[in-house]
Amino acid sequence: MRTFLFYIGFATLVAHELDAIMHKEWRLLYFFRKLPEDIASTLFIGAHVPLLALLMWLAHHGSSTVQQGTRSAIALFLVIHTVIH
Repeated sequence: MRTFLFYIGFATLVAHELDAIMHKEWRLLYFFRKLPEDIASTLFIGAHVPLLALLMWLAHHGSSTVQQGTRSAIALFLVIHTVIH
């Protein structure tokens, strides 16, 4: 059940980031808001690809310590991100 809840949370995070792209939320980030729109959007989207790939790799790492640590960190991030919103 914990694994299923992790997948639901991770899928929600990915969906949220897709929504952030639709609503041009890079404008909320200090570094990105100073850039021209086309560059900011490209960097925002481009940064998410390796970040999500890395998180998925770590969340399914062969080491259970790395796997559980990553999943716990993502779960904590989900809680904090929810409170911020």
